[in-house]
Amino acid sequence: MILAALLSLGAASASPSLDLDTLSNQADRVVVGKVLTTQTLRNNENAWTVATVRVSETLRGESAPVIDVRLPGAMLPEQDLTVHGQIQLITGHDVLLFLQGDQLVGMGAGAFVVSDDKAWHGTKHWTYGDPKTLTTDKDEYYVNHEMNEVRSTIR
Repeated sequence: MILAALLSLGAASASPSLDLDTLSNQADRVVVGKVLTTQTLRNNENAWTVATVRVSETLRGESAPVIDVRLPGAMLPEQDLTVHGQIQLITGHDVLLFLQGDQLVGMGAGAFVVSDDKAWHGTKHWTYGDPKTLTTDKDEYYVNHEMNEVRSTIR
């Protein structure tokens, strides 16, 4: 069972970007919003990061003004718990999120940075961030979708 979990994590991280149709088919909620805060939560067995997002547009699922998104991994005082293939949602970023419950579809594949009416996603697991900070490398390390394309795919 542990091996199956590791293999599924490896498969998810080896394919950091899924096409819009696949993301849309797997998501029960799709939202556009701004990341307000992130915090680490833990219990006796696990730790995770919760990002609070102010929702500006609900494309699918239950509408709510603010949602919490649970991400595997956390920054703890004694160590960082990193899950390969999982992204971090960065406070202040405008984002497009494909969600199953309170988690991203396909780990990091379900998160995009929204900028200039485009949804940007890194082609490598380490390229999540604001595409405005990458000048000449932007086209090499990012794919993007026009937000109108995203809306029409989901609806």
